[in-house]
Amino acid sequence: MADKLGNELMNSDPLQDEIYFDGKVTSEIFLRLQYLHLGRRKYIVFLTIPLAMILLGFRIQDLELFIMTFITSLVVALIILWWQKWSFLRTYEKSPHLHESLKGSVSPFGLKVESRTGQSNLQWNDFIRSKISDELILLYRGPNLMNFLAREFFQNESDWEQVKTTIKSIHIKQRS
Repeated sequence: MADKLGNELMNSDPLQDEIYFDGKVTSEIFLRLQYLHLGRRKYIVFLTIPLAMILLGFRIQDLELFIMTFITSLVVALIILWWQKWSFLRTYEKSPHLHESLKGSVSPFGLKVESRTGQSNLQWNDFIRSKISDELILLYRGPNLMNFLAREFFQNESDWEQVKTTIKSIHIKQRS
């Protein structure tokens, strides 16, 4: 498989196969990135507290106390969701480098990224896994170290779809 990919890459024109991107990380992109990174884990705290309180409530014989326990658990869960979003947005606001433009390209050889603080030229085998959604691609180099690409960074939908196809064809371990 690696030999086949290597032969295909040697026979292709790298400049023709490069898809360029340019964009700025907005707070909306940052929130989507965080939620995609967390996956199902974003619901664990949200669900744990209400479930615990409901289970406790089943032991309560008084209907009014059970209803109050249920309502309290929902309020606590909503506060936790609000706090999580607030925490992400606070991180975004306090990280000046996140507000700067990113540009680069995606090719069958890898990912090139350039920002004010530096450049990266990464080969696909530098990534251990990926997560791909309709709006974002996360490319992990470690458990919490990642590069990402947002749909908004690309000039058109065709480029975005081609990038997703390229990354899927590299067979980086996919995670949902």
